[in-house]
Amino acid sequence: METGDGVRAASEFERIAEGTGSDDVKKEALWRAAELYEKAGQGPAATATLTRYVERYARPTAPAIEAQQRLVLLAEASGDYGARMRWMQMIIETDAIAGAERTDRTRYLAAKSQLVLAEPTRDAFRGARLVAPLEDSLKIKRDRMELALAAYGKAGDYGVAEVTTAATYEIAELYHQLSRDLFDSERPAELSETELEQYDILLEEQAFPFEEQAIDVHEVNAARTSEGIYDEWVVKSLAALGELMPVRYAKEEIGEQFVTAIR
Repeated sequence: METGDGVRAASEFERIAEGTGSDDVKKEALWRAAELYEKAGQGPAATATLTRYVERYARPTAPAIEAQQRLVLLAEASGDYGARMRWMQMIIETDAIAGAERTDRTRYLAAKSQLVLAEPTRDAFRGARLVAPLEDSLKIKRDRMELALAAYGKAGDYGVAEVTTAATYEIAELYHQLSRDLFDSERPAELSETELEQYDILLEEQAFPFEEQAIDVHEVNAARTSEGIYDEWVVKSLAALGELMPVRYAKEEIGEQFVTAIR
């Protein structure tokens, strides 16, 4: 280490970790080896070393989750999407069984992981097109929506402010998306002009409650300005409300809310 040869030092620490020393010494050596590999830009070696660390030292929880978080970042840097998602899932599971070892930091990392893990369910919902016959495709889309709502609900349940506001925004947008998709859904080809007009009215009646739900959930986020919370997700909810209810949420009114929030 003193000569600046971090990779060789890391290799020596690995040797110590596999030796006959105490568990504390071997554990520290493995951690140091991973740090040095990572610092030297040796991503695969750092990943392999941290993986061994996680497998061997599940307790105490805090350093185990920190190791898992570093593995998330290494997977992200290498473009390994599957590994990134697996390590995030492990963070959630490790935090869930931590008991008295659970900390604000482990809960925060678990909440952030759950927020990311919710994204595929959201994307699957968005990807479900509403085509004729509407009843069949709408069932598929509603089922996917329920999965996405549950996933974002779990993220919000951690009580981490920045995650809660993000999850609230995403939930509101799920309702808003369904409302828009109903309006834009494929019309049956065999309808006459009069029947098409009636069909459009029925679609509006189906879509309107979802738009109202979107407004209600966005307003939950907007109300957080009174608690001094004004992050990017609250701003996005306010912007969404400006489009959904332009008279009530005009730009000048949003500015007044912000001034009130920071006083």
